[in-house]
Amino acid sequence: MENFDLDTKEVRFMSAILAAAAEYELELHAERQVEGIAAAKRRQESGQMLHGKKHIGRPGRSSPTTRF
Repeated sequence: MENFDLDTKEVRFMSAILAAAAEYELELHAERQVEGIAAAKRRQESGQMLHGKKHIGRPGRSSPTTRF
């Protein structure tokens, strides 16, 4: 709840830097997620899933009344 004077060039510069860093972080996160999903699909196809896992994704419902 700080008051920043956006009329100064220093504050505009700092906000632009922080916005760019946040955007980069989001893109990096999305890229890693896509890579992780692809790796899991490759493990599933080759039969090398993690211990106790037979498929990727959320487990299905055991009955219609069961809620997650």
